[in-house]
Amino acid sequence: MIGAGLAGGDWVLIAELIETALIGCDHTLVEFAGSGARRFPRAP
Repeated sequence: MIGAGLAGGDWVLIAELIETALIGCDHTLVEFAGSGARRFPRAP
């Protein structure tokens, strides 16, 4: 999740910006298991 995790970004804010930018577009978030990344809740 670009900008979050190790970079210390706020995934909830980042997810909201991405969702807004992609309104009307089909898109998928893929998380790879075992990557060591922290899990963040999906933006409401």
